[in-house]
This record gives sequence, structure tokens and C-alpha cells, in this order.
Amino acid sequence: MKVPLIERALAALLLVLASPLFLCLYVLVWITMGRPVFYVGERLGYQKKPFNIIKFRTLGLGAQQKIGGELFNHKHAQIRPAAQFMRDTRLDELPQLLNIARGEMQFIGPRPERYEVYVQQCKDIPNYEVRFQTAPGVVGFSQLCTPHSAPKTMRARIDRQYVTSSSRSQVGFGLFAAWVLLRRLVVGSVNYLWREKIGNQLLKGQAERRAHPRVRLNTATVEIMSYDGKEKLYSGRICDINSEYLRLTGHMDLQPDIRYRARLKSEAKASLGGRSKVAYCYVDLIRENAGTADGEREFIVEYEPVSPLNHYLVDQYFLHKSIIACPN
Repeated sequence: MKVPLIERALAALLLVLASPLFLCLYVLVWITMGRPVFYVGERLGYQKKPFNIIKFRTLGLGAQQKIGGELFNHKHAQIRPAAQFMRDTRLDELPQLLNIARGEMQFIGPRPERYEVYVQQCKDIPNYEVRFQTAPGVVGFSQLCTPHSAPKTMRARIDRQYVTSSSRSQVGFGLFAAWVLLRRLVVGSVNYLWREKIGNQLLKGQAERRAHPRVRLNTATVEIMSYDGKEKLYSGRICDINSEYLRLTGHMDLQPDIRYRARLKSEAKASLGGRSKVAYCYVDLIRENAGTADGEREFIVEYEPVSPLNHYLVDQYFLHKSIIACPN
């Protein structure tokens, strides 16, 4: 399905109305990232026809060459707070209004793939080609429901359901997506201003120095096991987590130069019927902090999910990285 004329006209109108916001974001990227301000990369569009997608640049120069056919993650590059804010709120996608006006994309639809990712990870997925029967979208159903690390088979199934759904269902999803993204923009803007400008620079007198923001967990737990997972050693609590490290407390005696296996148990979520999710990771001790008054010890450990599936589970249920996923 090609892009309807009404969508192209609406995109052109929004380009004009959003021009003040474009100017502000242009200056923000220029100051924090330098030039070029825009990222232009080739993607596969309707019927696999290549086109150039346009975004505000949030990664360093040459990032795509380093990433290749892999999916982007924190190990490829460190993202500055302003760039992370734009990615979290999807403001970096705003220039794709021009792609819609050109007839290369639509507002809602499967996200366009890089050719390298399609060849290495997607072309053998059953019925994956269905997504090319429609123009790619600025927002996709799978993008809202799952984090970037979700298995391609899962995202392909979600997008296929959208592509083959009725027009009425697609309109309903479009309204839902607009509401979710607007809420994300408002909440993300408030969090960014508090964390980066008010909470750190004004109240603490310094800028945030952590490369990745932390997510605080109230009731998540951890079991520390031997590397092969055959022997349970310790139990404790997960205080917070980011894309690289866990902060743990408990009556534990972790040792340096020993790699452990950890069983992470998420907070119970009402959306899961009050159930929790479990993910397995390898962990290495980084340092021990001061202990608590009741004799518990506190550790900072670096973690590595044991498989791509566990990477997805960590992102979805512990880091809450999908757009509509949020802690209770």
C-alpha cells in the first residue's frame, strides 16, 4: 500500500507548524553533537525499494559502520544526555515528516530496516516479506510494545498482525500511538529537565556523570549462583540497574576475579496478572560499597545477559525500555 495523499499533505503541514521546534532541536544537536546535524541512512521501503531516511543525529560520526548488521546497544557508543532524551521521546524521528511528504513513509507502519540487518537477521523469518506490502512507518506497533533488543521474530509477528489488520483497527492504533507518544514526550521532557538541569546541576552543583541512567527497583530480587548455575550461593535485592551495572544488597560475600551466574526476578506487574519475570545474567564484581546498618553488604556488579532472549527480558521487565512498558 502506497502512502495516502492525505498523509503526505498532513506531513507537509506539520513540517511548517513544527518549524520552531525543528529550529530548537537543530541548535541542540549542533551544540551537543556538532555537525552534521542530520543523519541520512539507507533503508528498505515499500516493496523493498531503498530510500534515505532522515533523523536528527544522536550518535557519533561513523556509528553505522561500527554497528554493521547488529542492533544498536550501549556497547557500540555512549550517548550524551541530550541525545538520549531525543531518542527516548522520539524527537529525533521528527525529520521523517519529510519522508512522509515525499511518499516514502507513513505515520504508522513497520519500522524500515537497514539492508544489512535484513540480510543477517530477518530474511529467513517466515512471512517477514509481508511488511514490504506497505510503506514503512515513523511509529510501529512492535516499536511501542517491545524494546530494541526484542527478538526479530517477535517484532515481525507483531508488525505482521498490524499490516494484515482492518483499516478500523489501524485507525484505532494510530490514535493510541499518538496518545502514548505525547505522554512519553511530556514525561521524558520533565524527567530530563529535572535530572540534568535541576536535580544535578542546580541542587547538586554538578552534571550527571553516569553514562547510562539508573532505574530504581523496589522489590526485585537476585539469586547468585556458581558460574554453571548448579549451586545457589547467595540471595539479595536489586536496588537499581542500568544498561551495564547492577547495585545489589544482601548478606553476600562476592569475590573479585570470579564470574557468577545471577537469576534476576522482576517486580510483580499487574499487567502480567501479578506475576514476575526472570532473567539470567553473568555478573562480575566491580566494587563493594559501604554496608547497611543491619549488616547487609552492597555491591556494584557488571552484568551480561546469558542469551539474546535474556537480554530482551532485562530490557523489557527491568529497564522498562519499551515505550508503553513502565513500572507499576
